[in-house]
Amino acid sequence: MWDVAKLPANAPEGSRTLVEHFLDLPRHGTVLGVAGRIASAAAVQRVLDQGADLDYIGKAAIADHAFSRRAIADPGYRVPSFPVTRDHLRSEKLAELFVTYFATNWPQLVEG
Repeated sequence: MWDVAKLPANAPEGSRTLVEHFLDLPRHGTVLGVAGRIASAAAVQRVLDQGADLDYIGKAAIADHAFSRRAIADPGYRVPSFPVTRDHLRSEKLAELFVTYFATNWPQLVEG
């Protein structure tokens, strides 16, 4: 998913999220991982509390290579907001080739 808080198409505000619908399905021991706009320790905890077994971190891990460690240590932790600079991406140990790829394909996420 692109957003763990996304509602089903045409659902009225206040409806259950798509993730909540998946969490209600019988899983018979199958682990459920969720992803999509998880950028804070609180967001991770929220989906775990809803019943997800694990969270997949995408852009948050790009913005902060130590996101998981910091989120565990600080329940109030939030990654730096996008857009970030190319220098910020380099400081997060991203290779120059990836910095260029990221800036080219998602220019709204990279300043300059």
